[in-house]
Amino acid sequence: MIRLLVGAVLVGATIAHAQRAPSTHVGADCGCTDDAPFIRDRLDHAPTAAEVPALLRQLAGGSCADASKAARFLGTLRERRALQPLVRATSSTSCRVRVAAVEVLRQYDDAAVRASLIRALDDADPRVRSVAAWSLADVGDRTATMRLITLLADHDTHVRQAAASALGSIGDARAGPALTRATRDPDKHVRLAAAEALGKLR
Repeated sequence: MIRLLVGAVLVGATIAHAQRAPSTHVGADCGCTDDAPFIRDRLDHAPTAAEVPALLRQLAGGSCADASKAARFLGTLRERRALQPLVRATSSTSCRVRVAAVEVLRQYDDAAVRASLIRALDDADPRVRSVAAWSLADVGDRTATMRLITLLADHDTHVRQAAASALGSIGDARAGPALTRATRDPDKHVRLAAAEALGKLR
């Protein structure tokens, strides 16, 4: 029965639209006053390990534009000494910095990272919640399952879609009933993500 439901939802949603990517558009309404709205901070060169101390200072004390860019540079390096500063950045007053930190932390396999990503699911800004869900999809932490299930009822459609996709990546069968309900979500992208996730549960 579930397979038939999944197939029907997938066909209907695919005909309507391809699954959209999560929105991380953040700008002046996100605690930034020094830069125009952005989609993603662009890195203009490949950082080196020698730059890490300066990047850490920029992350801690730079403008929100500089701090978010520093977070992305540090993320490409995957430096262990950047882990705790990046975790702290998930509590920044700027959601632009929080988005960047939450996004790059998915590259670290660490208990403190997983805990900070789960906390970010409760962030006041839906962009942070959405990116946190996508990051947890990469981390694959089953301890996030129940919190992600509650996000299937979030008021923001991008958050609901990200939560459904993350639950599919994690694969925890406890999400089955909630994902089945999500296949009737008002938003077609959420329905598609939920249907795909149901096919991944084990």
